Amino acid sequence: NSDPYFITKGNTNLTPAKRSNFTINYNSNDVKKNLYISLYTNASFTNNDVVQMINVNSAGVQTLMPVNVNGSKSYSINYNINKQYKNNQKLILSWHLGGWYGINSSRLIFNNEISRQSTYNLNSWMGFGINFNDKVEFNTNLSPNFNFTRYSGGSFKDINVTSRWWDNELVIRCIKHFILETDFNYDYNSGVTSGLPKGITRWNTAISYTALKSEALVFRASIFDILKTNKNITSSAVRNTLTTTQTNALSQYCMLTATYNVRPMTAKKKANGKSALF
Repeated sequence: NSDPYFITKGNTNLTPAKRSNFTINYNSNDVKKNLYISLYTNASFTNNDVVQMINVNSAGVQTLMPVNVNGSKSYSINYNINKQYKNNQKLILSWHLGGWYGINSSRLIFNNEISRQSTYNLNSWMGFGINFNDKVEFNTNLSPNFNFTRYSGGSFKDINVTSRWWDNELVIRCIKHFILETDFNYDYNSGVTSGLPKGITRWNTAISYTALKSEALVFRASIFDILKTNKNITSSAVRNTLTTTQTNALSQYCMLTATYNVRPMTAKKKANGKSALF
């Protein structure tokens, strides 16, 4: 290791883990009611699980070595509900609701003291959409998340991280051949270390022009990160560690594209300038 204060050792005495999994799935798709429901649950129990044994000496040198432990367990549940209202073909409303909740619990060995740590992840998402005669579309999505770790021993303080994501998208096709799109989102993470922004606001926009009788040819001009605030920063709590990661992110740029959409002869024409850019 290049860092003399952080040493990682191997362990040739490790044995394979033995895991028992129990899973329940449920899916329902009611076409008449435009209602979709899914549910997934899982429970896992592991013996001979591999965890890191941590030792810190008086000089502050931390040594990690993988060891086998028994009694690891995890539980998770995921659900999704999607509903759409089409009573009026010129006005379509939709909403969705979902979540993923998980608990991971395992042994924690620190300076030869054996305790138990439990990491909780509570992730939820919800959204609403409206489409008025394919002239105006608006979608908004919100995702609050909670990530925290608890310890049975007194060696570590509890770690708590809250985050939330809010995204809004607007598409306007009121003027023939022209499509205006804009996307605005806000990302917040309480676990981000000092010196880095906990909240990041992003704004992108684009305008498209459809050509030819079939409107299959689309010219598009887009601007990414109008506010020049884009950053890729994440923070999460796992076991006895709070990890903040910052990766390279694209800065503000403009892009011009021309796209020809190949459609079957019987396909219904619909002007659409949307792409995967945002």
